[in-house]
Amino acid sequence: MAMYKFRVDGLKEFAARLQSLKPAAQEAKFKAAIRAGGKVIEKAARSMAPTETGLLRKSLGVVVRTYPSSGTLVAVIGPRRGFADTIVRGPRGSGMVQYRDPAMYGHLVEGGTTSHDVPTKRISGEWGQRIIRQTWTMPGTKAQGFLGPAFEQNKQAAMNKMALSLRKVLMRLMRKK
Repeated sequence: MAMYKFRVDGLKEFAARLQSLKPAAQEAKFKAAIRAGGKVIEKAARSMAPTETGLLRKSLGVVVRTYPSSGTLVAVIGPRRGFADTIVRGPRGSGMVQYRDPAMYGHLVEGGTTSHDVPTKRISGEWGQRIIRQTWTMPGTKAQGFLGPAFEQNKQAAMNKMALSLRKVLMRLMRKK
């Protein structure tokens, strides 16, 4: 996870005016700036996201979280809950329906999966032990990164957008005398 810090020199008046704001108002200004930067990365991730059903792309969003112990603000970018749907697969009338929830599989698309065995029949043995009778192998999937590359390609643009947002706040605060 990347973390950026920046410092603004020579703006004692800005700091004084910012301190004059209530803590909730200060946090709101910084949250808005971080959300603006996160939106830049979200937009790029949305364009890079693989699309089979379109649910993953549609579910991408930005949430700004605050860590109370340190006061750190973080933009969380990824699939949001509430976009689950049932998808009909195969030829018409085949009745093959799949439940898809991007919040549950987005990380698997991003990082890929390894091949693994899936048990198909289980019976209970003595003392509650499970004996697997038959398995089949899932081949795994290749990583189709979209969040990581979107971040790497747009981190400077996101920082610029945050700085621009804070600059607008600065200009508004400096006009109020």
